[in-house]
Amino acid sequence: MQSLRSAGMSVRAIASATGLSRGTVGNEVSNLGHVATEVTGTDGKTYAPSRPAPQTDGSLLAGDD
Repeated sequence: MQSLRSAGMSVRAIASATGLSRGTVGNEVSNLGHVATEVTGTDGKTYAPSRPAPQTDGSLLAGDD
C-alpha cells in the first residue's frame, strides 16, 4: 500500500486496485505518515492531497497551551 501511495495513487484508487474498502485504505494511509504532493484519482486527474502535511516540529502537541 505504501508503494501505491508513494506513486501518487488516491485512497479510492488504491482501494479499487487492492479490493480493500476505502475506510481500511484511508486508515492505513494515515498511519503511514507519508503525504504525497500530488495524488492521481480513479479518473486519471491529479489533485492536491486532501490533508495538509503533518507538523513535524512538535509545536502543536495535544495538551500544550
